[in-house]
Amino acid sequence: MSLISYPLAVLLALGSGIGFAINDAVTKLKIKGNSSMSLTFVSLIFGLPIILISLLIPIGKLTMTFNSLIFYLIAGIVNFTIGRSSLYASISRLSSSGGSILSSTSALFGFLMGWILLDEKVTVIMAIGVILIMISVYIASGGFKNNLSLTGIIFGLITGLSIAIAVVLIKLGDQNGGQPVLGTLIAYLSGIAFSYIGFKRNPIKVIELKRLAYPLAIMGTAAAAGQIMRYIALLTAEASVVAPLQNIRPVVATFILLAFGIDEDKRPKKYHWIAAILACIGAALVSIKFA
Repeated sequence: MSLISYPLAVLLALGSGIGFAINDAVTKLKIKGNSSMSLTFVSLIFGLPIILISLLIPIGKLTMTFNSLIFYLIAGIVNFTIGRSSLYASISRLSSSGGSILSSTSALFGFLMGWILLDEKVTVIMAIGVILIMISVYIASGGFKNNLSLTGIIFGLITGLSIAIAVVLIKLGDQNGGQPVLGTLIAYLSGIAFSYIGFKRNPIKVIELKRLAYPLAIMGTAAAAGQIMRYIALLTAEASVVAPLQNIRPVVATFILLAFGIDEDKRPKKYHWIAAILACIGAALVSIKFA
């Protein structure tokens, strides 16, 4: 019997998208001109206390098998060292809109990987939901802007693929006897270890680190909470469900940015509301198969 119900798993998957959206919005608002790997390292350090506190969540025993340990370790490297660094690199070259659009491909990648690699049962209705979520991201982000960068596009696609691979690895870790919050900690530690290499090569100056401490703390905390919710959700929900659901992040991030005045008009426009409606419909279609 699963430790959490399916409806709760769906809510946690959506919650993970909100946590990641806060991270994305703060990145757009406050973070500019620094090494993507260094930003990844520092944000992971700030998120670590949340992971440690979350070990107190009563979800099974803090057990770990060798197989689950390996899956979680690789998930951390793929998700943080490759995925998050690629996201920052993509945003710096394409703006947050382009980065969000391309990272949303993780919805499609995750859906297909869950079906092909994990033999999860998927339906045409779920596939329509995935497409609607990706369309909603494109609409909410305002489409691609001018001066497209080929390297920015590549980094964005790497982000989407990395996120999807990480979801599959997390699911395998959970299935092989791992405890999800402990798995999050293991993934974080592996991500910190590998991103430190990049930080050491391009360290953030002390004065710059002091200036960025507050936004980095918010980013790290929000992303850590999102990771915990995603790991727990995958105890019950399948990768083909969680990967698309967490991709509400760009739509939510857009509304956060509007609220803080990135757009001259702080009120959401019609196309923002259309995107939000499509995202909700898409999320419902993706998650309805077990309802």
